[in-house]
Amino acid sequence: MHVDTRAAGDTAEGRASRGDLADRILREGARPGLDFFLPRVFGETTKASRPDVVAKFKEIFLATSPRGLADGLNGLAARPDMTTFLREIKAPTLVVCGEEDIITPRSDAEIMQRGIQGAELAMISKSGHLPSMETPEAFTAVLAKFLERGLGLISTVILARLLLPGDFGLVAMAAPIVMFIELLRSFSFD
Repeated sequence: MHVDTRAAGDTAEGRASRGDLADRILREGARPGLDFFLPRVFGETTKASRPDVVAKFKEIFLATSPRGLADGLNGLAARPDMTTFLREIKAPTLVVCGEEDIITPRSDAEIMQRGIQGAELAMISKSGHLPSMETPEAFTAVLAKFLERGLGLISTVILARLLLPGDFGLVAMAAPIVMFIELLRSFSFD
């Protein structure tokens, strides 16, 4: 499952921008990173109607170590363009994208879907770059439908549905982890 991501690497300008922001975070703390990402990471619907989600994101972001944030930015800047390797993916694949995502828009998701044989694309309405936080019910429904249809991983679906009424952060973290474990169990590595 690929959620609001892209296969292409950063441009030279993008790498430089990420590096500059990483350096600034190391000097000044997490706040410059939050100031950069907050206007971009959420869809307009979330910004207008889900102040609880925005507040939780701020809390999580500001609690993250500056070193962790900087290393994440530098890691993203260093990632190679993987577009040509998409065709090597043979596993059932779901590409998920928030309809209001301005960081990795639908066009990036469509490139991934077209590049991976048999991949499915699910667009989540009223969501930006973080659909598991912004629209956890819709995100979990898309995940459950994919798993029920393609892989039959009932334990993951049950876990995701049980966690849904609680903290959306648990859904965001637990469901993909369990899904990955179940997916590994479903393949033989001969």
